[in-house]
Amino acid sequence: MLARLKQRLPAPRGAVLDRLLIYSIALLIIAVGAFALYYYFDRQDSGGGADLTGRRIASAETAVREHPEDVSARVNLADLYFAETRFTESVEQYQVALQLDEENKEVLVGLGRALLASGDHKAAAEKFQKAIDLASEAALMSSVIETAYYYLGTISLTEKHPEEAVEHLKQALAIEPTDADALYLLGTAYTDAGDTDAAIASFAQAVRLVPNFTEAYEKLIVAYEGKGLEAEAQYARGMLAYSQDRYEEAVEDLEAAVAASPELASAHAGLGLARESLGEREAAIAAYQRAIELDPDSFSARSGLVRLGAPGAEETSAEEGVTP
Repeated sequence: MLARLKQRLPAPRGAVLDRLLIYSIALLIIAVGAFALYYYFDRQDSGGGADLTGRRIASAETAVREHPEDVSARVNLADLYFAETRFTESVEQYQVALQLDEENKEVLVGLGRALLASGDHKAAAEKFQKAIDLASEAALMSSVIETAYYYLGTISLTEKHPEEAVEHLKQALAIEPTDADALYLLGTAYTDAGDTDAAIASFAQAVRLVPNFTEAYEKLIVAYEGKGLEAEAQYARGMLAYSQDRYEEAVEDLEAAVAASPELASAHAGLGLARESLGEREAAIAAYQRAIELDPDSFSARSGLVRLGAPGAEETSAEEGVTP
C-alpha cells in the first residue's frame, strides 16, 4: 500500500511541464491521424457519389444472383436502377418480382412508375389500375393506392383527358388530403377542363401547405389574371418572387396587393414570410397578426408567429394544433 502511495506523489514542477508537453504533442498527432482516417473513409463513401451508387447497385445485383426468388431483393435492385434512370432494367426487375408475387400492390405500382418513366403510358396505367382493383376496402386508403391514383391522374393529364384526371386525383386526395403535388395536378386538370374557380381553389390549397411552391404560384398568376382579380394576381406574383428567394421584390409586390385589397389575408401572410426572410422581425409579426385577424385559420401566419416567438403565439398554436 505504501509503495502505491509513493507512486502517486507529485512530481517536480519541471517534470510535470515536460510531461504535459509530451502529452499535448501526442494528442495532436492522434487528432491529426484521426482526421486523416475520417477524411479518407468519408471520401471513400461520398467522394464521387457515382462510386457509392455503383457499389450499392453491384451489391444489390449480387443479392439477386444469390437469391433470385427474393422479391424484396428484386425490388431493391429495381429501385436503384430507377434512381439512376436505368428504366428498362428497372422494368425488367419489377416484372420478375411480379412473376414471383402476382398480387403485390407495391410491385405493381413500382412497375407502373418504371413503365411510365420509360414512356409506356398504356402499360403503366394498366399496372396502376390493377393495384387499385386488387386493393380491399381497407387497403384502398393506403399510400400505395394513393400513389396509383396520382400517377393515373398524371397519365390522363398527359393524354389530354382532364376530366378523367380530375377523378383520379380526387381519389388520391381522398386518401391523402395534404398531398400538395396532387393538389397542384388537380388544379392543372381543372385549368385544362376550363374550370378556373376550381383550379384556383386547388392551387391555393397547395400553397397553403407549401408556401414556396413556385409552379403553383405561376399557375395562380394566370388563373387570377384570367378572372380579372388583379390584387390576387399581384399577391401570386409576390409569392412567386418569395419562392425564388427574391424577398425585396416579394415585399414590393405583396405590399401592392395589400394596398389594392386590404382584406386579402393571404397577401398579409405572404408579406410576413417575406419580411421574416429579410430579418424584419417586428414587421413580419405585424403582418402575420393582421393575416390572422382576417383569417384565423391561416397556417402560415400562425406558424410564423410561433417561429418568431411572438407574445401569445405558443398558447394560440397549442390550441389550434400548429407546430413551428
